[in-house]
Amino acid sequence: MKRIILMSFIVIFALIFVWSGQSVLAGSVQDSVLHEEISYSVEAGQVQEIDLSGEVNMIVLEIKKGDLDSLSMKLNEDNWRKIEKGDGEDPKGHVYSEWIFASSFEELLIRSSLDIEFIIHTYAVPKHRSYVVLAGLSDGAVSRIISRNSWGADENLRVYHHQKEVDLIEETEENGSEGKRTNICAPIEARFSNELKQLSTKIDTHNGEDLIWPVRYSKNIQKIVIHHTASSPRDINGDGRINAQDYAMQVRGIYNFHTLTRGWGDIGYNFIIDPQGNVYEGRAGREIRKMPVGAHVLCQNTGTIGISLLGNYNNQRVSAVQKKSLSKLIADLSREYHLDPFGKSSFRGELLPNVVGHSDVGVITRKLIGRGATSCPGTHLRASLGQIIAGVKNYMTVDYDIVFDNLPDVLNMAPGDKDISWDLRFRNKGTKDLKSTVVKLSNGLEAVVGDLRAGETGTATFVFKGGMSAYSKKVNARVYAINEKGFRRVGRTSLFEIKRNKGYVKVTGNPIISSQDSFYLGAEADAVIRYPIKTNANLSAGFFKVGPANARAKQYIKNGINKKDISPIDTYLDIPVVFDISPDMRASKKTIVRVILSADDFKIKGAIRGVVLDTVKISVSKPAINKKTFVLNDRSEKKVYNTGDDIVVDFKISTSDISGNVLQSLTDGDLFLKLSSSNKRMSLDEEILPLALSSDGQTLVASTSVSSRSPMIGTIEANLYFGSQRLRDF
Repeated sequence: MKRIILMSFIVIFALIFVWSGQSVLAGSVQDSVLHEEISYSVEAGQVQEIDLSGEVNMIVLEIKKGDLDSLSMKLNEDNWRKIEKGDGEDPKGHVYSEWIFASSFEELLIRSSLDIEFIIHTYAVPKHRSYVVLAGLSDGAVSRIISRNSWGADENLRVYHHQKEVDLIEETEENGSEGKRTNICAPIEARFSNELKQLSTKIDTHNGEDLIWPVRYSKNIQKIVIHHTASSPRDINGDGRINAQDYAMQVRGIYNFHTLTRGWGDIGYNFIIDPQGNVYEGRAGREIRKMPVGAHVLCQNTGTIGISLLGNYNNQRVSAVQKKSLSKLIADLSREYHLDPFGKSSFRGELLPNVVGHSDVGVITRKLIGRGATSCPGTHLRASLGQIIAGVKNYMTVDYDIVFDNLPDVLNMAPGDKDISWDLRFRNKGTKDLKSTVVKLSNGLEAVVGDLRAGETGTATFVFKGGMSAYSKKVNARVYAINEKGFRRVGRTSLFEIKRNKGYVKVTGNPIISSQDSFYLGAEADAVIRYPIKTNANLSAGFFKVGPANARAKQYIKNGINKKDISPIDTYLDIPVVFDISPDMRASKKTIVRVILSADDFKIKGAIRGVVLDTVKISVSKPAINKKTFVLNDRSEKKVYNTGDDIVVDFKISTSDISGNVLQSLTDGDLFLKLSSSNKRMSLDEEILPLALSSDGQTLVASTSVSSRSPMIGTIEANLYFGSQRLRDF
């Protein structure tokens, strides 16, 4: 009983201390942070003594030109040491050092191995704003969070009257407010607009004044991103130990750096956890199930929550109490935002764990816009992340808890005549088994899953009937099962949208002929016209065809038709076509054939049926042959035959002087002989005699017969033709 009374007095005294401290915070000028910046230029090998004035206890270096790795520093009585790179990305291209704290800076020396230009930002962070003694890690199931007011955030820094207006970039580390400069994140925003949606709710003012960084909220939380502040803990208040008061000052220092130096108007992280397990509220504006968009991952802030561990975890280890506090906070946020902390989901086109380190998300940003690589959250924290996530289960176990693995914001269905099957996966995160599980959608569809033991994943398969009509409908997904209380809903209601757009096929580029390089007169050549397309259709029977669009095209195109299945993943449409090239045509190097691409059962976006869509250029030419190329072999001057008999006459024409590619281009019948006799009594079986290429490819051969009913003397003349062109007389 005495112990309870004593603890009550301690708590009451602490509350009075907090209340009185907060009243000082509201009205005292001395509570305001002092920030100055000084520019320096240091040559290679030079040591620069930094002139500091006032009660400076925090510095940050902003590198304008040169390499941070070339710098080292000596602080007060410390030895020379390298300066670490700070966390985060800077759209301006500047690099910032870690936040360097001390109780006070009496002497500061900087030296560089290379020429360098930098700005030193100095701060006098108020020491007496340390109202964190009642907060920190609790042993309960929910994290206790130190409010901004408790750790001493100066809210006046967030409004325009305190500092000049700055240009801000939407969705970048410059905080995501109204932008005036080029938006470097535009390619990501255009490609993943659904993932980057924000709620219409917004906060633009504080105490009636415009905020530098208006508060916006993510529509859906997809990832929890883990960081480190990259600033090593130090004794800042000079009491000879590192404690909660030093950590609170360090949080204020980070807040001042983000707010003042970078001009964001607030701290970028949503939460900060110090080595004692204290959880600090970060970005202002947090409400129940509404998380303000932060500035912690370049171009990836919407849809993410940023938690940063106070410290530099490249050279210090994560404390046990810090791991426990982080696990508990992840569990709290996962329940609040229906996030599976142990699962993975699609994020900006990649499959990522739902709890990730900053560097993992940085890799995605790097792929999309060429920047965003980072070593955050540090070697030791990254190695501990698996253990931390595993510890989340200690704070999430409930009897019945359903988590959907792949429930989208919008389920986009491709239009078409195919039935579309969609699998909805969900996990039984509770401690008890479920029997006869059924997933029901509010549009009337339901899918039987069956028994689902604790920890198992179930799949509900829904089939949506195909069709071309567009529609959009909000749908609830609910999981039902039999438990000890009978058949009832065991999963939370999850809202998403089913959307089917109007179908289209859009030609996105010029058609390409896939065939031999050129066509020779006299050839009937098959080819394929490939149309680059973009489509949202899912057709099992789309009829597409090409046809002639003018008189010239009619001379060349015999037919072209294709029946093809297409789906949204298709990038081209192939139309087989037969070009009928007559040897009587006039040859030209480039012949333009205008074609119509049409669809019997489907509309082509950007083209009306019966209207010329595009032109196709084909090469048509004659073989490179001349009269001297052909020699008649085995020429007989005289043949004697008996009256009434038929004599077989063979023609063998050597082609040894013709190039191989020309011969290969010729088909049987391209070359032919026109025969005539000098004597009318001599009868020819054929007057037009097609020539064929011999098996060895060296001779053109043909055979015919001659007869007469009476003795006579005569000669046979043979004229070699290619189409209408007369090549040689024999």
